[in-house]
Amino acid sequence: MRKKGNILVCMIVVLAVISGCGKDSPKEMGAGKEQGKAIQTEKNQKTTVRQQEKGELKMLTDNQFHASYGTEQGWYYFNDQYDIEEDDDRLPAIMYVDYQTGRGMYLCNKVNCKHKSYECNAVLPKEIEGEKVLFGQGEYLYIATSDYDSSGSMSSGEMVIEGGEDGEIRALEKKTCVPAIYRMKLDGTEREKVMDLESGTVLEGVFLGDGDNLYGIRKKVKSETKGATTYNTGYDKVLVKVDLKNKKIEKVIELDEEEAIIGCAGRNIVTGTRDYGRKVTTEEKQNDDDLYKQADYVIKSIHLDSKKSVILKTLKEKYIHGEKVAGTNVYISNEKSNKIEVINFITEETKIIKTTAPMSVDAVIQDKEGTDILYCVEYDSYGNDDKGWSYYLVNTKTGKTTKGKLKSNENTPVEIVAQTSDKLLVNSNYKNVTEYVPWVGVNQTVIGEMEYSVISKDDYINNKANYKKIKMIGMNKKNNQNEVK
Repeated sequence: MRKKGNILVCMIVVLAVISGCGKDSPKEMGAGKEQGKAIQTEKNQKTTVRQQEKGELKMLTDNQFHASYGTEQGWYYFNDQYDIEEDDDRLPAIMYVDYQTGRGMYLCNKVNCKHKSYECNAVLPKEIEGEKVLFGQGEYLYIATSDYDSSGSMSSGEMVIEGGEDGEIRALEKKTCVPAIYRMKLDGTEREKVMDLESGTVLEGVFLGDGDNLYGIRKKVKSETKGATTYNTGYDKVLVKVDLKNKKIEKVIELDEEEAIIGCAGRNIVTGTRDYGRKVTTEEKQNDDDLYKQADYVIKSIHLDSKKSVILKTLKEKYIHGEKVAGTNVYISNEKSNKIEVINFITEETKIIKTTAPMSVDAVIQDKEGTDILYCVEYDSYGNDDKGWSYYLVNTKTGKTTKGKLKSNENTPVEIVAQTSDKLLVNSNYKNVTEYVPWVGVNQTVIGEMEYSVISKDDYINNKANYKKIKMIGMNKKNNQNEVK
C-alpha cells in the first residue's frame, strides 16, 4: 500500500544459511545430516509452484521489512532486524526456522558454540557493514551489502565528533562501504565474498534472477548543502546484470530516480514511477507537500532485451493506492474505488474484480489449484489499531470475497511472514509483558514476544485455526517491522 507524502524506504537486508548449533542444533533435534541433505536438494523437490525456466526473471527479494528469506523447507532471518532476548553483547547472526521440526535456531554447526564470536558460523563476518539483503537462487544463498541509501532524504548540519587520544575534538571520518556480494551453499557452508561492485555507488534492496545471473539496482548519491540542511539526491540509476561466473557487471536499462521495480515475469519487469511532470529537486520534494498531490504514478512494463516499454496504468498520487505483482498479473487498488484492477503485463489484458469497499491488496496467496487469493484490508480501517481491523480474502477466479476470521489476541489479523507451496508461516499471537515507564511513573502493558506458527494454506483460506506452533529462540519484533508500505 502506498501512502501519501515522501516516504524514504531504506534498503533492507539479510542473509541465510543452515546447520545447527548447541542445544538447538538439527543434530540434537534428531535431524542432523538428513535435514541438511533435504535443504541442499530442495531445488529438486516437486511442488505445486511452477519451476522457473532458464532465462525467466524472478523476484528474489520481497520489498518488505521482514529481512528474511523463505524456502520450502524453512525460514531464514537476520537477528539484527529482530530483538533476540539474550545478552546485550550478541552479534549480528543468521537464524533459521525448520518447518519439519518446528524449531528456531542459530545457523551454526559448531558444538557448544555460544554464538558470541566471529568464529561462530552463524555470526556475520565483521567486514560486512552498512545495509545487507538476503536472497537465494538455485543452489546458492546470497548477501548483498552496500552503503546506506540516503537518496531523497535531508539532514541537519550536525557533525559527528569524537575525542582523540590527545584530548582534541575532531570530526569522525565517514567510512565508505564498497558494495559487495557474498555467496554460500544452501546449508550455509562455503561462504565467500564473490565480488566487489563499483566504489562510490549504492545498491537498492531489490534483486532479480534469471536462473544464472543476478540483477540489481545501482546508483550514485550526491549531497548539496544549503544553510544548515543537506539534501541527498540519487542519480545515474541503472538496472545492472551481475554475472558472478565471469565476475562482470553489465548495464541493462536506465531508471528514473523515482522508479522502483515492483515485479517481474518472463523477460519483463514492472516498475512504478512518481511523475511530477517536470524535474524537481530533493529540496522541493522535502518542503512542498503539494508536489505529491499533483503528481501521477505511472506503472509500466519493460522488456529487458528489446527495451520496449508499455504504460499499463497511470494513477493520481493524491489518492492512496497499492500495487501487488504475482505471476504475470499486477493487482491495483485505490482508496476511492470499490474494485481491484487486474492487468496481465505480458498480454496487456485487463479485468476488474468488484469489492464491497475500497480495499488494499497486501498479499497474494496461491491455492493448490494455482488460483491467486488476495489478502485485502479496507483502506478506511488502517490506523484503527486500538479497535483492531478486519481482512478479506478475494478469490481472483470466482470473484468471491470471504471475511477472514483468523486473528490474534490483539484482535488483529494473523500476519503472513513467509510462504511455501502449501503452507504459511504466520505471527499467530502475542505474549504481552508489563514494563515500568520511568518518565511517566506507571506500569504499562506492551506487546512482548511474538508467537510464530505454521498453517496450511487450505486451513488459512477456509478460516480454520489449525496452527503448528514454532518453538522460537526468544524474540521481539522491532517497531519498524509493522510499518505499512
